Amino acid sequence: MDQPKNLREVIELAYEKTQTSSSRPLAKYAQSRDYALTHNTILNLLNGTYASRPKRQTLEALSFLSGLPLNDVRRAAGLPPLPSVSVFHQLPEDVDELEVQPR
Repeated sequence: MDQPKNLREVIELAYEKTQTSSSRPLAKYAQSRDYALTHNTILNLLNGTYASRPKRQTLEALSFLSGLPLNDVRRAAGLPPLPSVSVFHQLPEDVDELEVQPR
């Protein structure tokens, strides 16, 4: 399969990779590996009825299940790739000591 164009194709790839054929076994497989993914989420993504932008944990689970890099799954979800360098390293050392407002 070429680069998946949408999350439906990512899920279909996950079915192939995990040798499952429906949302419940796929969700159970993900949950047994400590990923928070429900069969309802899978069904809504497949049907195009997922009402909001998928959470990072959902995309990470789909990345694991499909064997695709997270940025490929993000692209299939219509989201930009994550930066290759974390912004965390650019923050001052004492940033955790700031009050909520100055952060």
